[in-house]
Amino acid sequence: MKWYINKSKPICPQICEHMCVAINLGEFAPNEKIYSVRELSLLIGVTPNTVQKAYDMLYEMNIIYSVPGAGWFVCENTNACAKKVEALVNEKIEEYFNNMESIGFSKEKATELLQERIGKTNE
Repeated sequence: MKWYINKSKPICPQICEHMCVAINLGEFAPNEKIYSVRELSLLIGVTPNTVQKAYDMLYEMNIIYSVPGAGWFVCENTNACAKKVEALVNEKIEEYFNNMESIGFSKEKATELLQERIGKTNE
């Protein structure tokens, strides 16, 4: 998975979203070790403190857990992660329709344009 971090927005929630998507897509299985704080900070170009804060947020949401001396792991039950991803998807879809409406397209026309675009990328 590619990481796209928008540094003009709060970074910790973005890290949480990316990790939830990765877990939801099966890149990390339940009880599987995830990136160390240092690995992820180097991968995405943020400070280890930022990654630690994001991991603390994921821990509070029961998405990951820590094993002292071993690292961070995905929780057995990934329902919280799936709900986070569903909310994120709904937010992005609504954002798309709002953006299209702001430039004069109805939801129907925006849907039609999206379907056309999908058809072109599948060719």
